[in-house]
Amino acid sequence: MRVKLPLAKRYPFETPLSIRVNDLNYGNHLSNDRFLTLAHEARMRFFALLGYKETDFAGEDLIMSDAAQMFLAEGFWGQEIVIQIAVGDIYSLGFDLHYRFLRPEDQQEMARIKTALLCYNYQAKKLVRLPKEAAEKLEKYQGF
Repeated sequence: MRVKLPLAKRYPFETPLSIRVNDLNYGNHLSNDRFLTLAHEARMRFFALLGYKETDFAGEDLIMSDAAQMFLAEGFWGQEIVIQIAVGDIYSLGFDLHYRFLRPEDQQEMARIKTALLCYNYQAKKLVRLPKEAAEKLEKYQGF
């Protein structure tokens, strides 16, 4: 069974990126593992907009609990792409982010990714609650 990720109604955040030579695989196109790496870069930019980092998300750290990818089109060296982000579910311990990869030149959708992020205390090795301040900021970027 194939992974199917829903398309958000809106993607309130987007950032441009270029495909670099080290993003390519032996088929000379954007490698599947690099989609996650580029999503990570986009996520860091999104968090910076909110005033946070993965290691200080309103005072808590984040850990990724899962990721799903759906590939739709190839990307090649030098291409400009846009990664859009929409916040999905927000729950007591974390939230979901949905990413959409687009080629601006033809509006071709290249991929969709969903990641689940949880608040985590690395010293205590346990999950902690999502700070209310962070949940309120994230709500403004929900796309579903």
